[in-house]
Amino acid sequence: MHYSTYHSIDASKNTTFHIVGDNATIVELMTDIQAICGSLLNNDSSTGSTTRQPTAFLTNESAQRLPESAIQYYRASSIALTLHGYNNTAALSDDVNAVPVSLGNNYDGSLLACLDTTIGEASLLIDGSALLSLLPSWMMLAMGVSVGALMSL
Repeated sequence: MHYSTYHSIDASKNTTFHIVGDNATIVELMTDIQAICGSLLNNDSSTGSTTRQPTAFLTNESAQRLPESAIQYYRASSIALTLHGYNNTAALSDDVNAVPVSLGNNYDGSLLACLDTTIGEASLLIDGSALLSLLPSWMMLAMGVSVGALMSL
């Protein structure tokens, strides 16, 4: 497992998010996130900047990337977005009535929204064009999908 770190440019919120997943996924997401959310990220290396490469988990330093710090899961739970300092102890409870801990309001909501949208759109479980290519030609024609349109995907 690997992770990448994203610090908000909004110093008043002091927000740090981590994205946890396999190395290849993190590499792909880092490119998308920098392109789409870059204006919301602190990229100043002197102040704890956003990571440039995925970081491998070390067993002794993963405290802020535990399940109880996860605020969202993606792609059948193979990717997690965590918020530094968040501790949802209800995530560890066997009690089905346990109430999740609120995120509060001391985080950068703009960066959270951008990360959430970007990860959600970039981390599809199934590639739609690949799925269409598995359908028989007669079924595609019945659905109104031309072979030429499929080839352009």
